[in-house]
Amino acid sequence: MSGGTGISPDTGISPGVSYVVTVYNKAQFLPATVAALLSQEGDFAREFIFVDDGSTDGSAELLAGLTRGVSDVTIVRQANGGPAAATNAGLARARLDYIKPVDGDDRLPPPATRWLLEACTRTGAGVAFGETVNGDAAPSEPADAAISLLADPLGFLLRRAHFGPSAILVRRDLFAAVGGCEESIFVQDYLMLLRLARRAAFVRVDGTVCLAPVDVPGRITENQAQILHDLNAALARFCAETPGLAWSVKRTALRRAAFRAWHWARRRAGAGIGSPSFWLAAASLLPALWPGPWPYAPMLSATCAPFRKFASIRVPIGKTRQS
Repeated sequence: MSGGTGISPDTGISPGVSYVVTVYNKAQFLPATVAALLSQEGDFAREFIFVDDGSTDGSAELLAGLTRGVSDVTIVRQANGGPAAATNAGLARARLDYIKPVDGDDRLPPPATRWLLEACTRTGAGVAFGETVNGDAAPSEPADAAISLLADPLGFLLRRAHFGPSAILVRRDLFAAVGGCEESIFVQDYLMLLRLARRAAFVRVDGTVCLAPVDVPGRITENQAQILHDLNAALARFCAETPGLAWSVKRTALRRAAFRAWHWARRRAGAGIGSPSFWLAAASLLPALWPGPWPYAPMLSATCAPFRKFASIRVPIGKTRQS
């Protein structure tokens, strides 16, 4: 079983949704986040697991007050280890059969969980996801969102790359089967989704399931280099760990990662023609002309180098970089 913490699937799962909320210095957002969680529509069992990942702003104490009198609440306090470790700590305590990850500053519109859960149960998909809107209010939408099964989840992830943990719902046994989130990569969810795409059907909900705050100091989405580096690191790890992966998938992953690194290095670091990132992008086109045993994983790992050279890249505390 690959990655994460080696969490084992649990056959004694109860029907319902376990909300796993990761919190690091989110005190100013928690009242709205918690209120949105408690306002989720639907007739399903639910539990709320908050993992305070070493906050220094009183987030854990505030959570205790905000959830006083609410049933099935667990607040976990741990030393800061990054969002993957926090997610896995919540997953290890989850008792219900679907996991709803939530970032501690995001808000779920009232129908979000119901839409995602109904999409999974109606189609048999193991993963459901919807749209994220930056701002305070979701656009006007019908009471029931349209859904569509993805014909090729892995291809979709290679094209779109990332849609954030607060926008997804995952069957717990599948989340556990892929080992949870990979704790050696800071942006935790992309490698987990790639691994899930090898095991499960994905269903898309055509509606807003997450409201993300705008202009939050220190939010990971502000650090484009970190996000792009970690996308490439996830692709490198996925290709290295997945025997028998189709060469067309590896070819697409390499091309996407190499041009992602080249475009960033050109725009943000002034890299020109003749730079290593340019030549790697050019080399990524060769497998399309001559399919064969190309060293995909090492080439993918090399696409992480420009970000580490020209930007500050965070690695989870106590973890070794994988690329």
